[in-house]
Amino acid sequence: MNANPYAPPSAAPTLAGLPADADFATIAKSVFLAWEKLRLAYLAVLAAATLPLVWLCGAPWPAAIKVLLEGAVAANVLYFAGPALETYVCWLGVRGTWLRWVLFLGGTLLSLVLAGVVITSAFPAAF
Repeated sequence: MNANPYAPPSAAPTLAGLPADADFATIAKSVFLAWEKLRLAYLAVLAAATLPLVWLCGAPWPAAIKVLLEGAVAANVLYFAGPALETYVCWLGVRGTWLRWVLFLGGTLLSLVLAGVVITSAFPAAF
């Protein structure tokens, strides 16, 4: 049988691919799965920026490894803010892929700045 031609327009998918009346759990699952695909790019960008900076500092490796491991844990914990914020905003009704990219790029840039501050303050003799 064909689809109901009298179905309400709220059942139409939105730009993010979710129905307008999607529940919180559906929104959260969709958002968090999409952000998990971006996590590798986020970590690659941070590694590409921080590893050369630590090497240029001439930091002793035991101390450098400790700072890098602590920073990696902190970066992954803070990464959670992106999907949590997007889930909340999508739940409020604002949906679109632009939101994810704004949050991702802004958060990645902020993480790069924080990583630079932490590394230069952990090894101030090199600067």
